[in-house]
Amino acid sequence: DLATNVTTSVNAGRTRHTGVEAGVGGPLPGGLRFDAAVSRARHTYVDWVTSSANFSGREMESAPRLIASARLGWTPARGSLLQAEWTHLGPYWLEAGNSPVFGKYPGHHLLNLRASQAVSSRFTVFGRVMNTLDRRFADSASVTSNTPVFTPGLPRSFQAGLEYNW
Repeated sequence: DLATNVTTSVNAGRTRHTGVEAGVGGPLPGGLRFDAAVSRARHTYVDWVTSSANFSGREMESAPRLIASARLGWTPARGSLLQAEWTHLGPYWLEAGNSPVFGKYPGHHLLNLRASQAVSSRFTVFGRVMNTLDRRFADSASVTSNTPVFTPGLPRSFQAGLEYNW
């Protein structure tokens, strides 16, 4: 409730979620593999009345219309994998009233890189660089106490590990 800043869990009415999702993937020549997925949807309050406002006909907050990702992997040798991944999160409203005062989170694009190498039948070493281009982005964005609040996503991060299979 934006007026009182109190969170209450209630069913205030009906919502509608319409859209389409698609995914495609498969091997390419030269040890390459391509995979992609996309979701295009609209999430709407059909009949949604709270104690402080009527959101009927508005788009739901924190619900982007477009989410997409694509991966290109390369297996140069048995047990090896190099992979680049692009992810996209489209813009979304920050609050249920769709107020131009608060507007929308603009969305973001991220690039991630991964690599792995089997060193035996049981051990694999791996590494990844997440948010490779070190983009500023929000893991979540909303309005609290009439103030836009952005939870920052991680900056470029490096991870490495050893995987053991038994």
